[in-house]
Amino acid sequence: MRSSVSRKVALAAWMALAGAAIAQQQPATTKSAPKPAAPKAPAQQGPSGVVAIPESNGKGARSAIPERQTLLRTMQRVSVNFQETPLENALDFLRTVTQADLEIMWADDDNSEGLAKDTPITLKVENLTALRVLELILERADTKERPGATGSTWQMSDTGAMQVGPRERLNKYKRTEVYDIADLLLETPNYTDAPELDLQQALQASQQGGGGGQSPFSESGGEDPERRPLGERADELINLLTSLVEEDQWESNGGNGGTIRRFQKALIVKAPDYMHRALNGYKYWPSSSTNVSSAKGRRYVSLSVDTAVSDVGEIVQYPITVPGGGG
Repeated sequence: MRSSVSRKVALAAWMALAGAAIAQQQPATTKSAPKPAAPKAPAQQGPSGVVAIPESNGKGARSAIPERQTLLRTMQRVSVNFQETPLENALDFLRTVTQADLEIMWADDDNSEGLAKDTPITLKVENLTALRVLELILERADTKERPGATGSTWQMSDTGAMQVGPRERLNKYKRTEVYDIADLLLETPNYTDAPELDLQQALQASQQGGGGGQSPFSESGGEDPERRPLGERADELINLLTSLVEEDQWESNGGNGGTIRRFQKALIVKAPDYMHRALNGYKYWPSSSTNVSSAKGRRYVSLSVDTAVSDVGEIVQYPITVPGGGG
């Protein structure tokens, strides 16, 4: 009995010593203090107004396409309150808040077609994208300074900057694009006199053990109706586009913005970027994030941010060592 108790005591002591030895071999782990939360960006005081900067302002978004990078920066939502603020101060404030590359087309001694820096702007909006605020500012500037002109808008340049100014000035920056319209010119035939199926005759033939070499279809009909010529269908499409998209800017309508020609089943368009955007959008921006609206007879194309065009930053690759198989 005593020997059994002694063995149990000795076993317990041995396990305690073994646990202490293992604990000494393992390095001590310390809990790192949690990182302090990043302070929220405070609201910034602007000229005659306040713009509230949201927590996610898009400045950290990165893209390999400069044009998309600029658009991502203008997708942050802001609130502004401008009271008779000079146009130059209002646009400079948007540039500072978004950190976007804005190239403003000002009127100067070399360019009579441009925006007037001292045009007063009165605008109060909340929780709109900076891009939409820019469009509203341009609309108010046109109403006061350029009532008889064709209006101002924005477009993307080859370097990724956003050019802002009157359409007459933006029309100097043109490029040529080829648009495939084969799917739009396809005309599905409508067989108005198709052959008819005589179901009773087909059943009688099957009951008699064969078809007797006679077709169940009637011999009348089945002809392909006459289709409109390809050129006529293409001209109809061109007339539709030039009447709906920037109608005043096409040379065929008396403008100086763009030209559109047909070659076989494609359209060759030479126009500034804002006209190409209205025709086909941007390849690097999903069509689901493009909203088309109209105001005072004009057509506006607005863009919204989408996860499909977002890039995940701050990802660093680290080598990882894992044990191999033990055979």
